[in-house]
Amino acid sequence: MALSPAVGRGVESSSSSDRMLSLLQQQVREDPTRSDSWRLIGRLQRRKGNDLEAAVAFRKALKADSGSVAAHFDLGQLLEAQGEVVEAEQHYAVVHQLG
Repeated sequence: MALSPAVGRGVESSSSSDRMLSLLQQQVREDPTRSDSWRLIGRLQRRKGNDLEAAVAFRKALKADSGSVAAHFDLGQLLEAQGEVVEAEQHYAVVHQLG
């Protein structure tokens, strides 16, 4: 299943964002080890203001692939924005190690 390039850059409308989120959720239901799909779910949830759901998705991405630099970075950014600086720095340190 091909994904729209809009996911990486930003989604133009709420309905296209909802459609993309639905497709990604279907993918992870079929294969919960799809780290990139979990990460994109997290990014979409964050754009929608659903930080709790975003954090869950980023953590599932890391469970599926603990070496995902992108997922560590995305979770670090979210945690930093929430004031969880110590945990954010841990994820940034992994980015630096793996990067």
